[in-house]
Amino acid sequence: MDDKYTAKMLDQAEAVRAWADATFSWWGDGFPGPQTLRICKDSDEERAFRDLSSRSAAWGTGEITMSKDEGPTGFRWFAQTLFDRWLDEKSPALAYSQPPWLSQGIREWVGSAVYKAGKLDFRADVDTAVALKLAAKQKKLLLPRELLLSTYEDLSERDKALEAGAGKDPAAAELARRMSAWSQASGFVRYLLAGPGKSAARTKDLLPRYVAALKEHLAADEGKSSSSDGAPKTEEEEAERFKNRQSYWKEHQKEMLKAVFDKVFEGFTDDDWTALDKSYTGWAG
Repeated sequence: MDDKYTAKMLDQAEAVRAWADATFSWWGDGFPGPQTLRICKDSDEERAFRDLSSRSAAWGTGEITMSKDEGPTGFRWFAQTLFDRWLDEKSPALAYSQPPWLSQGIREWVGSAVYKAGKLDFRADVDTAVALKLAAKQKKLLLPRELLLSTYEDLSERDKALEAGAGKDPAAAELARRMSAWSQASGFVRYLLAGPGKSAARTKDLLPRYVAALKEHLAADEGKSSSSDGAPKTEEEEAERFKNRQSYWKEHQKEMLKAVFDKVFEGFTDDDWTALDKSYTGWAG
């Protein structure tokens, strides 16, 4: 095993967790625990381990695995996986109910970071920047209000429509792929964390306010998403409770998104939306 490489990955893991603790302390009241990282000598060994792990237990070992030969792509995936687990443990309720713009956006944001001088250095995400610029130019840009109200199915259907519109033209198909709704979905989070939305009066605290409203909505409807009363007493009951919640919120996405949207933006006027759309479009294009 390469001790130098292992030490580097452990330092990067600590940087991700330190950044998450400092930046998203408002995400929940949970206490994210330690994670186990397994570094394999190459991708063949990693695949072999994952296959064995998945056969030996229903959910595998729970370890985060990667191989030394993955390079920057491996760190991107590693950082996103570590951050996903941090978020899930910080607020378990949000693990199954994040809207696509938020889930996709935060994952892409942390995946764009580069470990430098003991901390995370956030760079421009080329794929997201290209998607937004092309969509703005083609008049296909998803504006904030539409993104905030879009379910996972909505984004998938939008991509299908783009692909259908491209027909058999290879150039048009490539254009549709590069400005897909999923590629655009992370744009609004980047706008809030690194764009004009970071300092604008109406949006500078939008992320914590949105998450607070989402958690409030989830708590109010908690009983509806569970088929049993009381706290689960076994791991099997906990797994069943989690499955029920996932199923409930998948079926009630639109209702949930609309309720949270109305609460978060109840003070927004038409002029506020016009200003936000103009700012976002200008930044995207």
